[in-house]
Amino acid sequence: MKIVIADQCAVHTVSLFSASPVPSGSNLLLGVFLYTIQIYADFAGYSNIAIGIGKLLGFNIMQNFAYPYFSRDIREFWKKWNISLTTWFRDYVFLPIAYSVSRSIKTDRFYMIKTEFLIYTIGISVTWMLTGLWHGANYTFIFWGLIQGFFLVVNHVTSKPRKKMLKRFGIRYDNVFLIVADILFTFMIIMLSWVFFRAPSVGDAFRWISEIFSQSVFTLPHFNGKRDTLLILGIIVVFFITEWFGRNREYGIATLGSRWPKPVRWAFYYGLIVAIFWYSGKEQQFIYFQF
Repeated sequence: MKIVIADQCAVHTVSLFSASPVPSGSNLLLGVFLYTIQIYADFAGYSNIAIGIGKLLGFNIMQNFAYPYFSRDIREFWKKWNISLTTWFRDYVFLPIAYSVSRSIKTDRFYMIKTEFLIYTIGISVTWMLTGLWHGANYTFIFWGLIQGFFLVVNHVTSKPRKKMLKRFGIRYDNVFLIVADILFTFMIIMLSWVFFRAPSVGDAFRWISEIFSQSVFTLPHFNGKRDTLLILGIIVVFFITEWFGRNREYGIATLGSRWPKPVRWAFYYGLIVAIFWYSGKEQQFIYFQF
């Protein structure tokens, strides 16, 4: 995850974002997609390295990522992403704020607004603004945090009406097409929000998003190393297929190949080791080391 996927995505992401003074929409869209994969593979890989070393030393460290990109809404996403940090903010920031506000408001409504909604909105907004600041004293991180808070509030408001609407039309929540649509929609929201995480300034982030939704998104991306990019995209597809079938376990390859013949299984393991050594020449620092 770290060396083969994240580090290679990092190389191509830099190339895509710096292809010209104003990258085209297609460059930016591919760049944001690769950055979305990079930050996950980098940080989840980093966490898994720590968990693996812990197991070697006899410690059981909590799972920090639970296949977040397969989430059906943003609330589920943040229950599965960086679990150690999000649960800390929930327990020590959101819940105390919500409790404090609830003690201050004694009525069911406050200026025509339901108290429950007001408590949730205040708690989420402050929590996510502080989460953004935790990543760095930059307006891009604050914006990123507030965007997460906004979509969490929207999800909170629309959750019950959406369930009623699905029930009215006789659509089951486990409908395959609905699951795929939910996952893709959530992935798109998260992917676009990462623009603020990656951009040098808020102005650049808005310009990038504007360009992504412009006609230039229908042009071919222009950057160096297209053949290598196609290779890493293929590896990403294989990686996500593996994670999808292993999503009910602590990590995707926990039982992968357990029923294969021993020569095939060990060939697969050695293949992973060779891939790690093959790509180790383009080492990239862990993204989260800056936080």
